[in-house]
Amino acid sequence: LSFSAETEAGVSYSWELGQGVVLAGAEVAYAFAEPGLYPIALTGIAANGCSRTTREEIEIATIPVPAFTPTIDDGCGPLEVEFTNTSTGTDLTYAWDLGNGQSSSEATPPATVYAAGVFDTSYLVRLELSNACGLQSWEDTLVVRARPVANFGTQVDRGCGPLAVELANTTLGSAESYFWDFGNGQTATDSLPVGPIFTTSDTSATTYTISLIASNSCGADSISREVVVEPSNVKAFFNIDQTQGCSPLTVNLTSFATYGAQVNWYFGDGYTASGAQQQHTFDSAGIYTIAQYVSNACGADTSTIDIEVFPAPLADFNHPLTACVAQAVRFENLSGPFQTVSWDFGDGQSSTAISPEHIYDTAGVYTVTLTITNSAFSCPATVRRPITVLPQPQVTLAADQLSGCPPLELCFTSLAEGAAFLEWDFGDGNGSTQLNPCHTFTESGQYRVSLRGADEQGCFSPADTVQVTVFPKPRAAFDSPKSVYCGLPQSIQFRNTSTNANAYSWQFGNELSSTLTSPEVTFTEAGSYSVQLTATNAFGCMDDTTASFELGSQPLADFAPILSDNCAPQTVIFDNASTHADTYRWTLAPGVFSTEVNPVLTYDTAGSYDVTLVASYDDICFDSLTLSGVVQLLARPRAAFSWEVPTVSFQGLIQFVNESADATAYRWNFGDGSSSEEEHPLHDYGQSGSWLSELIAIAANGCTDTSSLAVNPETIRSIFFPNALSPETGEGDVRVFRPVGHGLAAWELEIFSPWGQRIFVTTELNGDQPAGFWDGYYKGKILPQGAYAYKATVEYLDGVRKIYTGSVTLLR
Repeated sequence: LSFSAETEAGVSYSWELGQGVVLAGAEVAYAFAEPGLYPIALTGIAANGCSRTTREEIEIATIPVPAFTPTIDDGCGPLEVEFTNTSTGTDLTYAWDLGNGQSSSEATPPATVYAAGVFDTSYLVRLELSNACGLQSWEDTLVVRARPVANFGTQVDRGCGPLAVELANTTLGSAESYFWDFGNGQTATDSLPVGPIFTTSDTSATTYTISLIASNSCGADSISREVVVEPSNVKAFFNIDQTQGCSPLTVNLTSFATYGAQVNWYFGDGYTASGAQQQHTFDSAGIYTIAQYVSNACGADTSTIDIEVFPAPLADFNHPLTACVAQAVRFENLSGPFQTVSWDFGDGQSSTAISPEHIYDTAGVYTVTLTITNSAFSCPATVRRPITVLPQPQVTLAADQLSGCPPLELCFTSLAEGAAFLEWDFGDGNGSTQLNPCHTFTESGQYRVSLRGADEQGCFSPADTVQVTVFPKPRAAFDSPKSVYCGLPQSIQFRNTSTNANAYSWQFGNELSSTLTSPEVTFTEAGSYSVQLTATNAFGCMDDTTASFELGSQPLADFAPILSDNCAPQTVIFDNASTHADTYRWTLAPGVFSTEVNPVLTYDTAGSYDVTLVASYDDICFDSLTLSGVVQLLARPRAAFSWEVPTVSFQGLIQFVNESADATAYRWNFGDGSSSEEEHPLHDYGQSGSWLSELIAIAANGCTDTSSLAVNPETIRSIFFPNALSPETGEGDVRVFRPVGHGLAAWELEIFSPWGQRIFVTTELNGDQPAGFWDGYYKGKILPQGAYAYKATVEYLDGVRKIYTGSVTLLR
């Protein structure tokens, strides 16, 4: 091998090639004598003495040398050969071609069997060996010897005697010897001897068997052939096992014709056959002639026998094509008239019923056979039909528990094999079709829970069952004296009436509890209480019951009426002073009721009234108070009046007519600030308008009544104009020009100068009276003394319109 370094200037190189070999130089060559792994080291040394070493490892391999030895290379087939691999080399790869279509990449292939052929066969075995150094091959030949296969032929195998037979030897393989036996006492050892001559008697044919044995070192083989020698004269003759019977009638025919002759049969129903022994079935009733025709090359003969076939009944039945294991199958007999019936169900069971039902225990395909006989000839008829019996689906069930107290809720799980539908029966009249149902048992007792499954063909599984025990349940019950208690504190005795229980737990709704059978408890606070009793029996089953009662404070009813006076009608306020109560029911008068706290009632009629108050707490505790005659009312007079305008009167004069009853005195208020105590007063209203007049009628007992009416006196129309004003020296209204009047709806006052110039105008009103006035000024300056004209346009409330003119003197 050659080695070279990547050189650098001024560097010297040293190579260590293993086994103590050291070479110097950048490029070196060395011949390795032995294969193996060699460590290679290259050291570079610079001029300054510094060095660096790099190392690698190389492998030296040997050239492959293939070789192998078979355990046998020549023998009789089938020949089993093993190979011993004697090849040399390292890191070898093997490729065997074993010559028979087989190959191997192992160092030593497995034992190989080489088949024998018709003749001797040679097999070429090749081994290819390769590694990094190349590929080499080695070949060897195996010879497999064939066993002989004996065979021969004759130019004839039947003929009339004497019969000469020529032979042809067609044996295969490398036979080394032959032995012939001609069956007539003669033998031969030639490969192809002269054929024998065979003879026979005159009455029957003779069969001779010729045998050949061929052999070599690998074994022997033999073959035999027959030669039939027929007599010159043949005779037909046969026997039949029965000459009459029911259809279908099967007869067996035995030929006693000349041996070796050709036998043909004619059955008279259109069918024929050939051969000495025959079996034939006649399907239809009738009389048939069976003829035997016998012939050979040497002659022919005929023989006949008549038979009678009786008619058979028609057997038929109907059934489902499929059925289920463990389910009854009905077979309906559809046969014609018959005398006897026999069924074979194909599973070892039978029946003589006309249309039976049958249950199959195992799935499978069964042949059902119906056999009947008729009454005329007792002829049977049979029909066979298949039926497929499907397997049952299989189901199993499990429960999370099998016993407990009612109501007992159990959840069941199912494991179904082949079932498409499930049917649960919980034993209490309820069921389910769910896969894993849950069910609640409400009553105590023993329940048989069953599960059945069905597949899509309608086959049902056997039922899987479990026994569920629901323990008896106690009945919790108790009595308390009553449902409502009033007054605090309150002690209550509870009487336990439970049955089938041996332990008790009480909860009283006030954080108190007890395990006594019939406890007594003291309650100190008002409210609604729910008392629960839980009763437990020996099985740990529990029942509870709850009873509620109301406990309230005892109310105290009290009240007083408040009246403005003792006269009717009178509105009375009832002041409720009850304690420990939250609702109230009043009877204020016959048929008059109220639920207000402080009711108000107007009594329209004088008299004596009893009042009753029922005060309650939470509508459970009650107290009542009746005050007889607590409201005493006197009769009140009736105030009434009317008014009218006198026939001859001045504007504003009204006549009041007193229409009161049961009154002895009167007080009038006319609405304009005036009053009177006359019985029928006449009043003068000084101005127009609507006035609310009031009459108070006073009875002898001091009771009063009031009546009011709106009074509308006749409209008053008037206006007055002053004739002078003195703005500077006058006092009060003299300083201005202010007209006065009543009953005005609208007006306009104009002032004109002596030269006709309008210097003032006003339209102001105060109600129905003039409000505007002139102060003698014009544009902020007082006017000269003199006479000034005025014009007043007035529209009164009654629609009258008038114009007033005149003069007014301005004084300074």
